Amino acid sequence: MFRRPRSLLRSLEVARGQITRSSRSIGTLNDSEVAKFGAMNRDWWDQNGQNSPLHSLNKLRVGYVRDLLRKTVSNPPPGLPLFGKKILDVGCGGGILAEGLAQLGAEVTAIDASEELISVAEERRKRKGIENLTYLDVLVEDLQEIESRFDLVISSEVLEHVEEPWAFVAYCSNLVKKDGDLVLTTINRTIQSRILAIELAERFAGLLPRGTHDWDKFVTVEELIMDLREVKFRVEDIKGMRWNPFTNEWQWSNSLDVNYLLHAKDDKSFMS
Repeated sequence: MFRRPRSLLRSLEVARGQITRSSRSIGTLNDSEVAKFGAMNRDWWDQNGQNSPLHSLNKLRVGYVRDLLRKTVSNPPPGLPLFGKKILDVGCGGGILAEGLAQLGAEVTAIDASEELISVAEERRKRKGIENLTYLDVLVEDLQEIESRFDLVISSEVLEHVEEPWAFVAYCSNLVKKDGDLVLTTINRTIQSRILAIELAERFAGLLPRGTHDWDKFVTVEELIMDLREVKFRVEDIKGMRWNPFTNEWQWSNSLDVNYLLHAKDDKSFMS
């Protein structure tokens, strides 16, 4: 069983003292989106339920983070390749990704705007006895004044559900420490994504609840790259992700037309 490091506890105590919901001038909260996902709280961890695509996606996204960070960890304990790494999961929902990363030994702080989903995540954390995982019911803009910075900030399948995605990206980037990493996964705004992610998955086959996605809120690769340039982050990697809705399996793809992952680093660190 892990024990939560004292340094992380001190950082979170400071955070709780400074958080006001929400004190930033540009807000990213979309109340209807939060309510929509909060209503899924009862079966969030049902791998055959309406969140089954998120569960199957974990193999790709957790594996990507493991391979990205493990090379910078010296002599980790057996089975804990991310031991000691500090990770922030923004928009964690009920904790599917956060728990997967914590199981690899990282010190994970996970935040979400939904009180219902944070409650689900925290109850599961306690039941599993995972001590290197902390959940907070806050927005990313509410953490801008804390002193802590993270080796990795990740936000997976969230960008397409927030207001002012450019501001959301800026807030996430500000919490990455020097030489740290930022990973985002989202859906491209293309004709293909309208057909596959909405018309097929939601309306025709009923593989996702209707209204899960709004095509107009999808973020193109070009838009996201420009948003990152604005905050002086440099794109290191972009990978397409393809979901087979009939087998509920994900694999990497050369196509960025629908789902994609983007990895970026603080460009200021390259110029210093």
